[in-house]
Amino acid sequence: MLSNTAISDPRSELRSHVFLMAVLRTATENCPVRVRNLSPSGALLEGSHFPAAGHAVLLRRGSRSVSGEIAWATDRQCGVQFAEAIDVADWMDLAGPFDQQRIDATIAQYRNGTALEAGSAAALCGQQLSGLSATLLQITRRLADQSDQSPALAEEILRLEILAQELAAIGKLQH
Repeated sequence: MLSNTAISDPRSELRSHVFLMAVLRTATENCPVRVRNLSPSGALLEGSHFPAAGHAVLLRRGSRSVSGEIAWATDRQCGVQFAEAIDVADWMDLAGPFDQQRIDATIAQYRNGTALEAGSAAALCGQQLSGLSATLLQITRRLADQSDQSPALAEEILRLEILAQELAAIGKLQH
């Protein structure tokens, strides 16, 4: 089992709640996963066919990767404890021009009511963008749940998901 001398209980660390695509590599396969929360010492993943607790894994997102082990697993989720600390912002920044921080800021702006008010035509456009985003996210989730994904396809699913998140953020601004 991995040890973390800097943090007595890694599960008590502040976590960033995210929705990011990544690839979980085991000794026998590569599985596309959704990262639901992320801290310097671990992550909560969603997907299917996770190995049992104690198995060594490698989590990869774009050019970033970190080794670790499965801390716990259910049918659809697992916790991974990293062998070394990661920079969470660096992992979230991999979204490129449609980065997670901008999406989060746009959504926060909308929720705080500081977004510009849109006219009825813009609101209709926003509803269409939100609908397209929801459909695209459903497709990416179905693709991510396929067990026979290559790492290259998982990266393309990641790009589609990022675009869907950007469409949703723009659609919310237009409502």
